[in-house]
Amino acid sequence: MSRAGRLAVCPRTLCSHEPFRAALASGAEDVRWNDSGRRLAGEELVSFLQDAEQAVVGIERLDARSVARLPSLRVVAKFGVGLDNLDLDALEAAGVRVGWTPGVNRRAVAELVLAGALSLMRGLPEGDRQIRAGALAAGTWRADLGRQLADQHVGIIGCGHVGLEVARLMRALGARVSAHDILDRSEWLEPLGVPQVSLDELCRTADIVTLHTPLDESTRGLIGRQRLEQLKPGAIVVNTARGELIDEVALLAALDAGRVGGAVLDVLREEPAAPGPLVRHPRVLVSAHIGGSTEQSVRAMAGAALRNLSEAVPVPALRARLRAARIEPL
Repeated sequence: MSRAGRLAVCPRTLCSHEPFRAALASGAEDVRWNDSGRRLAGEELVSFLQDAEQAVVGIERLDARSVARLPSLRVVAKFGVGLDNLDLDALEAAGVRVGWTPGVNRRAVAELVLAGALSLMRGLPEGDRQIRAGALAAGTWRADLGRQLADQHVGIIGCGHVGLEVARLMRALGARVSAHDILDRSEWLEPLGVPQVSLDELCRTADIVTLHTPLDESTRGLIGRQRLEQLKPGAIVVNTARGELIDEVALLAALDAGRVGGAVLDVLREEPAAPGPLVRHPRVLVSAHIGGSTEQSVRAMAGAALRNLSEAVPVPALRARLRAARIEPL
């Protein structure tokens, strides 16, 4: 499909990416950019997309109600890789084609997992807070003992593009790694020396549990009170996938009780996050959904978004591609 026609570009990161703007301007007749600096949602998103025939979206949510109010829309191209913000049933019913490229940000997300886990294992956030609060000048600076990754067991839940990249990085640094997935991933995991185990076994044995599953009704609240009670005392939970995978109330209770040693959260149930007790917890490291936000990753995702406009397919073809590839759309 040609890039001719009215096009609306929603993601703020993409709108500020000059090479993408230049490339798109050379091949599109009428482009509307979200230069507001805000993430568009609800009525504002629908208003921005009015009369657009094509749209590039990132984490903006296109639900059935929004799609019904956008009769001109014919193509949706994804910037990034998560599909849970798109109501595929509604898009299919409206005859909208979808362009999507998996795995383009896997290295960026995997490196953030590593950075967050290492930071908590060495107590960097708490040490930083103590020193900024004057502990050094007051002579109460503590040098608490941390943990080395090479002595840790990392459990990966979800072994698509990102999960496999995390496995490679963790194994390269000497960690023992196991993985859980609802599909048989042995073809990819065995060469890495990573056993595929049950979710129960992973939760019971891992020192670091990191989530890389897609969000759907089977995974919503996957890590709740019962799973948190299964974890080894002091285990670290890392979530760079989707906030709804974790029951945040149960996580806060487990942190307060000392059951969970810490949490690295790049995603939250509500974004942007209000400064509540979970975000302010001293053993929680929070970032602003930056998993794919590296120069290299944004460049790759921008290129993929351009291709996604011209290579969009009907939703049934997209679903078949997902099933055939057996990969996680994250």
